[in-house]
Amino acid sequence: HLLILQPMARRRIRHFLQHLPADDRGGQPLLERLDRFGIYDLAAVPWFMVKLLEHARAGTYPESRTQMLGKIVDDAVTGVVDRMTSGTLSPTLNRQGLHNHVDQILNALAWQLQTGRVREMSLADAFDIMKQVRGDREYSLERMVEALVANRLLTTYGVDSLRFAYNLIQTYCCAREIIARPDRE
Repeated sequence: HLLILQPMARRRIRHFLQHLPADDRGGQPLLERLDRFGIYDLAAVPWFMVKLLEHARAGTYPESRTQMLGKIVDDAVTGVVDRMTSGTLSPTLNRQGLHNHVDQILNALAWQLQTGRVREMSLADAFDIMKQVRGDREYSLERMVEALVANRLLTTYGVDSLRFAYNLIQTYCCAREIIARPDRE
């Protein structure tokens, strides 16, 4: 089964946030930040709206599109790490090192997709990129893909292809890759 959610219109976002209880930190305060920073395009995607609300209710409000995308991606990557390390007693799965690898993998995948001007890539190509980042570390790439999909960073496409679940995340990760590249100038 496939459920496709359409982006929310600015009017609907405003209506929704204005009608939350007055003491809800995700209501009026979040609406003011959306107005101030003009990031309704981010809030228009239902999954991002949920994440914006979660952060606002925890007291973290958007200061820019990049800052908020960074927080959303970082939270999802932490979820990937949690999923990959749950039930393992392996001392080689250093959480911070694994977090860095997931970031690097997302950046490398985004770069490959962006420079290839394609929306998806085969699992074989994705695994080749992931192997380059992983090096001789001992963790399952299949398990990582499952965790990336479960945390809505990537999604499967067709029988044996992957793509980013949201174009905004691909664009963000590609920008991080460009910044990290020594040959960026």
